[in-house]
Amino acid sequence: ITRELHDIIGYTFTNNIMMMEAAYAKIQKEPERVANLIALARENASEGLIKIRKTLYRLRDVETARPTSLSRFMKVIELFEIATNVEVETEWGGLIGRLPGPVEDFIYFFIQEGLTNAFLHGGATRVTVRLGSGGNLYHAIIQDNGHGAKVIKEGIGMRGMRERLAALKGRMEIINNDLGFMIQCEIPIPENET
Repeated sequence: ITRELHDIIGYTFTNNIMMMEAAYAKIQKEPERVANLIALARENASEGLIKIRKTLYRLRDVETARPTSLSRFMKVIELFEIATNVEVETEWGGLIGRLPGPVEDFIYFFIQEGLTNAFLHGGATRVTVRLGSGGNLYHAIIQDNGHGAKVIKEGIGMRGMRERLAALKGRMEIINNDLGFMIQCEIPIPENET
C-alpha cells in the first residue's frame, strides 16, 4: 500500500507542484501559459484521484479497464514534458499491444519515478526512455543528461521500484557518471508470452 500511495499520490502531487511553480514563474512574463498550466494541474489531479480509486478498488479485488500499455506510458511522458519543459525522447523497440499486467505496471512506475528523479534530483534538461525486448527479456532504460549524484540514497520510490522488480524476478543496474544518470532494468518475459 505504501508503494502504491507513493507512486500514485506522490507523483500526482509532485506534478501539480511543478506545474504550479511554472505557473507562478510565468504569471508575470507569459500570463497566457498560466491558464494552460492550471488546466493541466486540474486534469492531473483528476487522473490521480481516478488512479487512487482504482488502487482502492483493486484492494477489494475489483478490476477496472485500462488504456493500452504504450498510451499509458506516453500520457505520463507528455504530462511530464509539459510540466517541466524537459525534452523526453522515446524508443519503443517494436513493442506493441499490451504487456503482461505486472510488467506494464512496473514499467509505468519505472518511467514515472525515473522522470521525476531526473528532473528533481539530476537537474536534467533531456531524458531518453527506451523500451524493448530480446533474448527472452523486456528491457527498460531511462537515461538523462543531469548532473548525477556522488552518493545514491534510495528513497521510497527507488525501494518500491526494487520491490516491484524483485516480484518479476528482474534486475536493475544504476550507472552514474559525468554524462548523467542511467537506470536500466531487465525483466524475464513470462514463458506463456514467448
